[in-house]
Amino acid sequence: MAYLPFEAFITEQADTSKINYWGLPYLCKEYIINYAFSVNIHSENIKTKTAEKNNNILAMSYSSSADQGGVDGNQKSEGELPYSGNEIKEISNFFDQADLFSYENATETQFKLMAHKFAIIHLAIHGQGDSINIYNSKLLFNTEANSADDGQLHAYELYNIDLSQNQLSVLSSCESGLGKQLEGEGIFSIARAFAYAGSPAIIMSLWKINDKSSSMIMKFFYKNLSEGINKDKSLQLAKISYIENSDEINAHPANWAAFIATGNNKPIKLEVGISWGSYAITIFLILLISFGVYKYFK
Repeated sequence: MAYLPFEAFITEQADTSKINYWGLPYLCKEYIINYAFSVNIHSENIKTKTAEKNNNILAMSYSSSADQGGVDGNQKSEGELPYSGNEIKEISNFFDQADLFSYENATETQFKLMAHKFAIIHLAIHGQGDSINIYNSKLLFNTEANSADDGQLHAYELYNIDLSQNQLSVLSSCESGLGKQLEGEGIFSIARAFAYAGSPAIIMSLWKINDKSSSMIMKFFYKNLSEGINKDKSLQLAKISYIENSDEINAHPANWAAFIATGNNKPIKLEVGISWGSYAITIFLILLISFGVYKYFK
């Protein structure tokens, strides 16, 4: 059951005489669906008090935003994710305080050094779930020369990282929700390791995802999130938007149903700030108006 996205269920008998994934009555069109690793973890996440003064978003992508060679979202060559750079770039359109790292700058070492500082973590990189070895599920970063890290962030390595300041971890990578299943405990995936490290809410994937589709879904997701909508509802609306903007074939659940929301579903709470550019414009306008008033009365 842990491998099954309930959003892709249909609420009534479908017409199988033609192919039309766009028009099917998916369950996500009627309900917001949220998941939990266990009852205990769910109870802890509900009462978790997350930091509200941290505006920053850490976003990492395996490729750069200019590296979009595959029109269908598939990798141009082994290891590349052509739309991942554009995916994290879209985040900065909705959240001002976004630190973006792509291609050679998106390394395991960089993640370990910075992850504890951020309210939102977004990783558009490779992922591998291991259903045999409980500790071998991992995320794959770009390798860095002269580094002790090998570019493979295993689940057990997250046990030494403090994510208590985190409000949301978006694991936009393949199989981030897959792992070894233990009876009575559920799936021990890389996503669950993020929960263990202190992340109260996680967006994860249940299979190998299409790069271009993921980029579109995440664009819709962050737009909703920036408007103060709950995390799980933001994902629900993003899936519906993706379906509505697809055709009969590309609306197949394989392209959108892999992403599921687990944990605390409350909206992201960020401190509203003004950038230095906004300060400069405001001061300039005040001075301009003051000068105009002075000249008028003089």
